[in-house]
Formats: sequence, structure tokens, C-alpha cells
Amino acid sequence: MLYFRTVSEEILRFISRNARFQIVLLSLSLLESNNCGSNTYKMGHSRQNKWLVWVCFSMVFAMSFSSCKTVEKVFLNSPLRDNNSNKYNPIGIKKKAIKHCEITPFDVENGVLKKKKNTFKIYFDKVGKYYKEEKYHLGHLVEYTTYYFDQFGNLREATKYLLFPEKTVSAVAKFEYDTIGHVVLDHVEQGESWQNKYKEYNEYGDLVHQTKVRHRVDKKGRVRQDSSYSKLEYRYDEKNKIEEKFVYNAKTERLKYRIEYIHNPKGTISEATFSRTGKLRKMIKYEHNEEGQVVKELYLDADLNKDKEYEILYDKRGNQIQKNFILKGFESFGKKSTYNRWGNIVKEEIYDNKTNKLIQVWKYNYYRD
Repeated sequence: MLYFRTVSEEILRFISRNARFQIVLLSLSLLESNNCGSNTYKMGHSRQNKWLVWVCFSMVFAMSFSSCKTVEKVFLNSPLRDNNSNKYNPIGIKKKAIKHCEITPFDVENGVLKKKKNTFKIYFDKVGKYYKEEKYHLGHLVEYTTYYFDQFGNLREATKYLLFPEKTVSAVAKFEYDTIGHVVLDHVEQGESWQNKYKEYNEYGDLVHQTKVRHRVDKKGRVRQDSSYSKLEYRYDEKNKIEEKFVYNAKTERLKYRIEYIHNPKGTISEATFSRTGKLRKMIKYEHNEEGQVVKELYLDADLNKDKEYEILYDKRGNQIQKNFILKGFESFGKKSTYNRWGNIVKEEIYDNKTNKLIQVWKYNYYRD
């Protein structure tokens, strides 16, 4: 199973094309990252993007399987873009379907690329669905994940297998849907530990309630208390845009915090987090270009002082190619991305936010056989 790197506009864009697959990646990582950091989600501003609510909230637990400090998750744009010659192939060359993708990460030491120990492969069926992922350590297959879709294209089950010291099932994710394709139950289990997310929607298909129940058992068989038992409530304005999010302790029904969203015609321009007593905790402000893409993210503290800032750049096809990190006058490239002419990512460069030195490179190779 691959590992998550960061949450960015590029990620959300990819999720919008592969939502059901990504939520499994997020869910399966949940029970193996006990103390990882969390990420807040960004909400879409139109009805057709509302389902991103439950996808992005799953990111709260999505970091790494082995270590929160290890960067080992890759995000691909749909590799079947090159089959759509009208939109993505400017010279109209007919391409065969991509069968698999190989991902190779490198550390950068004194300007020299040093291949990391773990590499990855992703396999696709003839209609472009992910059906298998493999992880290799020093060239040896050490784990893989399989995916099962129903006749309607809904992801029903995913199973992760570890191969050493012997083949075992590491985690299983299962999903139930309503009659129009919304996930109503998200179940993940690993050994005796499990988590359920129950979701409710309004008549427009917007997520309005979500309750999470988590049962965690340690290596000694003891049930551990988990404060993440929570309940979410969402409210929308008359234009069907997200207006407020409330987070409650599901046991006591006590409000923990809430988030207010403000929009303009281009998208969300700010989100402010308030404590249970109404005190501002933090705020994020967004700037958009004429195409509605986020080009700047400004993070403010409780006193509305500038904490950090991101500047986001796009190519002419709308691909995010750079996200610069800015803090107190210092600027880092953050992450640079390179795409082929069909919109598939082929290289990512990761820069240290303190020194602006290149520290990692990820390369993506696509194969049609």
C-alpha cells in the first residue's frame, strides 16, 4: 500500500476523478497511524463537489503505515487521460490503455539522487480502475492491496496483505451505499480493532451528519480509550454552499469546535475555526485566479497574525506545478510537479521549507503492457 504525502489542491483534483479509490487508501491507513498529525479538508463550492466532504474528512487520519515522518505516498492524475485524444492529446495520436505505473522515490544527498529502499507499482484494468497496488523493499515484493468493485462501479471492498514473515491480512475496508451511490457506511478493520463511519445526506446529496465510532485494541489485547469518537454536522446556505461545520463529542453531544466558511463566485475565500465558547482559533484565507483555482493560501493565528503562506502555480492545462512555502519573508519552492502532455504526473521535487534545498524526487513511469 502506498503512503500519503500532503494535502493540496492537486490532491483534491485527483480525488475528484478517483474518489472511491482514494477513500480506501485513506481508510486502510487509519488503523496503522496511531499518533500521526491531521489535516483539515477543503470543501467544494458547488453541489457536484459536495461528496468531497466525506472523502477529505477521511484524510484526518491518513499519513503513513510505518512512520508519520516518512514521505511515501504518491498521488497520480488519472493515467487514462492519454486515451482521450480529443482533450488531452493535442496531436491526436491514438494510445493504448495504460496497464501499470511504477513509482520510484529518491533522496537527494549533495546534489546526487539516491534511490530509496521502497518502490511501488499500481495496476489498472481495461476501464482504468485500480485493482492492485504493490510495495517493494529493495526489489522484493513485501505487501500488496486488492480492490473489488460492484457492477455499478462502487468500490465495495479492499484488502491489504503483508507477505513477511508470512502472508497475512493486514487490514480490510468495506463500504455500503444508498440507492443513488452515496457511501452510508465506511467500515475498516485491522485485527480486533475497527472503525465505522455512518453518513447521512439531505435531498440534494449533501453530507449533513457523520458519526465516527472507533474501537482500538493494543498488542496486549487491551481495549484503548479513543477521544476521536465524534459526530459531525454540516449546514449549507441558500445557494447550497457549505456554511458551517460542527464537531461534537458523540458521547456527550458537547460541541468541540466549529468552522465557518465564506464564499464568493470563484470559491471559498476563508474558513475560520472557533472554539466551543466562540473564540477564534485560526483562519485560512484563499485567493483565486480567473479560472477559480486557488493561487494563495494565507494562514492566520488566533490574533489574526500571519502564520504562514502558500503560493500555488498552474500550467496552461490547469495542472498544479508548484506550491511555494512562505514564512516570515523566507520563501521555499515547497513542491514542484512536472506532467506529460496528457496530464499525467511524471516527476515531483520536494524542497525543505527551512533551507529551500531539494531533498526528494519522485519519478513516475507508465506502461501499456
